[in-house]
Amino acid sequence: MTTQTTPVIDLNKAGNPLDMGVQVLRKLGAKADVAVMLGNGNAFRSENDDQRKVYVQRHYALGKLESRVYLDWQKQPKSADELTLAALVGVVKEGGQGAVEFYQCTVKKAAAGEGLKSFGVSLYGSKKPSDKKKVFARADLYEPDGDAEDDQETLLIGGVDLKLADQVHVMPNVRAVLYQDSNKDAELTPRITGFFEF
Repeated sequence: MTTQTTPVIDLNKAGNPLDMGVQVLRKLGAKADVAVMLGNGNAFRSENDDQRKVYVQRHYALGKLESRVYLDWQKQPKSADELTLAALVGVVKEGGQGAVEFYQCTVKKAAAGEGLKSFGVSLYGSKKPSDKKKVFARADLYEPDGDAEDDQETLLIGGVDLKLADQVHVMPNVRAVLYQDSNKDAELTPRITGFFEF
């Protein structure tokens, strides 16, 4: 319900948030589970090869602490196989929550004939000082190519979630994007996000 809750792995299009396939979910006791899926790999885009994508995710919860480990792998034409690894650790408690997420995506052989490795890190936190107010902040670091220079991007979001009535929220916030490349100007966008539910 906040202004930007998309995981950093999906925000930078390193994984498929939606895909079609066959999944097996198994409980590992009361606090953990593991899911394995064989997917199309192209999500809902048109099919352009006969390769499939393997997804594995393990979730674990212990009290107020939750963690998730994720990987996917897809064989691609011209040996350009893709491997994505990700992990998330979060804490949810009365009056606030926080999380840190990391992912790394490796393409075995990119278009230029060399391996491409991108990664992202995200920190998120919120605090609820009263029943009608919550402050939140998020910081992302995105590296599209680990071997390239001056291509990092930093995303910063901060704001206040004001509860006007049951299921009616207004969230004034600021979104900033900072570029390592000195030829690119920073972007600063004040916004007001609304949420309501009937």
